[in-house]
Amino acid sequence: MHRRSVVLLVALVLLAPAVASADVPTAPASADVQGSFYPLEIVYTDEAGDLYLLSHNLVTQPGWPVAVGPDPTDAAVGDLTGDGVPALAVGNGAGLVYAFDPAGQPLARYPLDLGTGVEARVSIGALGGPYYRNIVAVSGTEVFVLSGFGDVQASWDLAATIVGTASFGDVDGDDAPEIVVATTGAIHVMHPG
Repeated sequence: MHRRSVVLLVALVLLAPAVASADVPTAPASADVQGSFYPLEIVYTDEAGDLYLLSHNLVTQPGWPVAVGPDPTDAAVGDLTGDGVPALAVGNGAGLVYAFDPAGQPLARYPLDLGTGVEARVSIGALGGPYYRNIVAVSGTEVFVLSGFGDVQASWDLAATIVGTASFGDVDGDDAPEIVVATTGAIHVMHPG
């Protein structure tokens, strides 16, 4: 059997740092927010409480930045309503979760107050269908499954402080994704359906 190797050469271009209004306190994410497939956009929050969407060449996109309150956490990107358009979600230090469309407009019923009064961290993943995604917010000892329409679809109180964000996957082999979170000294798996 004859095998051929294909070598893909990628030229890396170092870009000048973007100028933000304040320091970037969270990890930036790259995602196809504008629907162009390539190049990807960059999403990040700053210490002033703003969420930014930058083009690949580090230009702030129209409608951005948007205010997301004190102590914002890492942003997440995904299609929350099944329309093929990605949304950006972020939590803050007061327990609020924000969700925006690619133009920087808030989704209906967002921001959503989780009622915890403590930092909310978000992730986006598929929990029920192959098309739309849910926001899973962790705040204090609680886990919340949120729809793109601002509904709390499920919640759990783990009675222990959650560390980090939630992850998703079929960990038990039943063809349905579970939510996985960590507390100090323990891993918790929740079945949202």
